[in-house]
Amino acid sequence: AQGNGVALAETPDRLELGGNAKRGKKLVHEHAAAQCIRCHPLGKQAPAAGAASIGPDLSSIGKTRDPAYLVASMLEPTRDITPGYGTIVLTTTESKEIAGILSQQTDAEWLITLADGTQASVNPKNIQSHTLTSVMPPIGALMTAEEIRDVVRYLGTLK
Repeated sequence: AQGNGVALAETPDRLELGGNAKRGKKLVHEHAAAQCIRCHPLGKQAPAAGAASIGPDLSSIGKTRDPAYLVASMLEPTRDITPGYGTIVLTTTESKEIAGILSQQTDAEWLITLADGTQASVNPKNIQSHTLTSVMPPIGALMTAEEIRDVVRYLGTLK
């Protein structure tokens, strides 16, 4: 958008507005770089062939998440990771290293699912350092501002 001949910066709050749900649906299902549907199920529709459900189900995300949250999640996937979808590596105050999926996080306990399927419970007070990551790439590097608006508008219709 322009005002007085000066282009306005594409700030996250501006990505919440506008968009076309029909184009957004097509992007979620077909965008070559972002490949949303390869990791995120949409209700009864499982992720694409050869992919795993490594991202949360988006079929009703518009019911529980507003556009600001959707934009933030797309631009900074590690900001607020849905329990069970973030990979964590931590070191306890006793120098023990634990790696796995952060399945639950409360003030009193972090529950980590290890590679062998067992779970480790760690009191956050006993964590010296940790790194929490998401396999989702920052979508701002893969989609244009217009495409992000379209996807946010589409996801907002999923109730």
